[in-house]
Amino acid sequence: GNLGPIRGLHGWYAQLLHRWSDPWVRALPFAEKDASVALILRRDSTDLDDRVHGASPEDDERGWTIGVTYRPTSRTAIKIAYTIASSGAPGSLGSDRNLFAVEFATYF
Repeated sequence: GNLGPIRGLHGWYAQLLHRWSDPWVRALPFAEKDASVALILRRDSTDLDDRVHGASPEDDERGWTIGVTYRPTSRTAIKIAYTIASSGAPGSLGSDRNLFAVEFATYF
């Protein structure tokens, strides 16, 4: 049956990051004087509806992410990351939540 409107939305994450800006980083392609490389380890949890466990594939999801971010300039980031995750959704909807991502962001 219908349980009514979503009552609560909760989430958190904790992240460890180590950033390098040593001379070897400035030798990478497109690197400027403010270039950096970072190794990231992140743990996160989201609860999209606290009335129901696994209300959607994304509900009650928990995951670990490891990634590398290359910033050739302070304005541009290239990130490669892998997330191992699962949610409260039944069956493969909840268990097949792993994700490989390549991201690019910049501003002018």
